[in-house]
Amino acid sequence: MAIEAGLGHQDADLSRVGAHGDKVPGAGPIVHRQRLGTAPSVASRCPRPILGQARRLHPDRASRRIWISGGILKEAPVSDRARHARAPLLGTARAACLLACLGFLSPPPARAQTVRGRVVAAVTETAIPGATIRLLDRDNRSVSMAIAGATGAFVLAAPVAAEYTVSVEHIGYARVSLGPVQIAMGQVSDLLLRMTMEVIPLNPINVEVDASVRKLERAGFYERRRLGLGNFFDRDDIEARQARSASDVLRRVAGLHLVSQGYFTDVQARGVGSIGGCRPAMYIDGALVSGPRRSVTSFNLEDMQAQDLEAIEVYAGGSTVPPQYTAGGNSMCGVILFWTRKPGL
Repeated sequence: MAIEAGLGHQDADLSRVGAHGDKVPGAGPIVHRQRLGTAPSVASRCPRPILGQARRLHPDRASRRIWISGGILKEAPVSDRARHARAPLLGTARAACLLACLGFLSPPPARAQTVRGRVVAAVTETAIPGATIRLLDRDNRSVSMAIAGATGAFVLAAPVAAEYTVSVEHIGYARVSLGPVQIAMGQVSDLLLRMTMEVIPLNPINVEVDASVRKLERAGFYERRRLGLGNFFDRDDIEARQARSASDVLRRVAGLHLVSQGYFTDVQARGVGSIGGCRPAMYIDGALVSGPRRSVTSFNLEDMQAQDLEAIEVYAGGSTVPPQYTAGGNSMCGVILFWTRKPGL
């Protein structure tokens, strides 16, 4: 059996004619041979022997098979068993050539339009990483966007050949617009975008700080209150108690006992029965005004008007008393600190 590849009714002639129209010498049937390549016309771009169908021409002759090696169609005798086992190879060869021929007929792929470049500072020429670059169409719509890298480099892909505007923005720099830029089909445009520093005006911010707050901060009131080792009363607490004098604030503090004689009010550590008992040391704006060893008439709580007080601290004694108020043994019965609302203190 002989295998012939051809197109339609021309099969029979191809079994006897070579690639240049001459007969191929040798015993047995002749198979058309042709080197694969690009022919002058579309109709002849694919070798005819592969596009045709194989069929039996001479049943009384030796069997042969066809394969492709180095782009040349070849033949060789094979056994019946090998012929049936290798039959799919012929179909594979046909498919490969068909795809190749279709590739010749396909239009070339479209080339993309690219805008690339760097974003730098106008004065120093240093890179501006993080800048946002946009490609805007005629309607000012963003069709492509990129973020500048560490070297300021960027790449934008233009969807079609047209006129575009390149816009670049970054915090602290004036916005830059370049265009219109005409980008042709497949064109690669290289740009160097320079940005200048921009001073951003800010509305003035007025910050008002209460002088009394600064005073308490310097005195360490807020820090000691955070530690929570005593009883603390700020201006809001004093007003909430509707106090008239310091005695109205201290009267509700656990551990203190207020003793009044007419208009005079003194304070003692709770549990002491006599008016001359253990009296806490009292400070006004950090200065000692009364202590355990001072006479009872040295300090009257009624003279401390609530409207003049900014804050009060009460410590029971021992380790709870701040170190700066323990000198001279005045803290053995506790310490009371008064902070006034006098301006500038």
